[in-house]
Amino acid sequence: MRGPTGATSNAVASTVAQGQWRDRPRRPGCRAQGVNVMGHVFSGAFPILPGKSDRVRNFEREFEPHREEWDRLSREGTFRMYNVTLQSGPQGDMAIYAMEVADPSRIRTGFTDSPHDRWWVGYFLDVHGLDLSVTPGAPPPTIFTWLAE
Repeated sequence: MRGPTGATSNAVASTVAQGQWRDRPRRPGCRAQGVNVMGHVFSGAFPILPGKSDRVRNFEREFEPHREEWDRLSREGTFRMYNVTLQSGPQGDMAIYAMEVADPSRIRTGFTDSPHDRWWVGYFLDVHGLDLSVTPGAPPPTIFTWLAE
């Protein structure tokens, strides 16, 4: 993750998209001082269907043929970081996807018929049983955030 946000007040985080993205409080002038500022963070945990955990373990290798388009879309969507974590537990495996974006309003909310989008929608359907092409893409509400001073 990026460095601290430098929040110095009790400012209430403003929300975007019906309370689903939190705008982090910032110290005035911190960008001019060269301090890294945390952007908007979203994470989601999705159960992995039986027999599909290896696809998550091999995500980076599977992603590689789509890297150029992924990079382009990430720049357009102002993504700063995307992370995939595999967590095993008594109820099975979960994939945890985390991302940081500078401007959530620039993230695409729909999918096209491009090879990249067909791969991504197909990946989620195969691994999680979730069809992203018909499922609303709004992130869940943030319940709690702690920021260092």
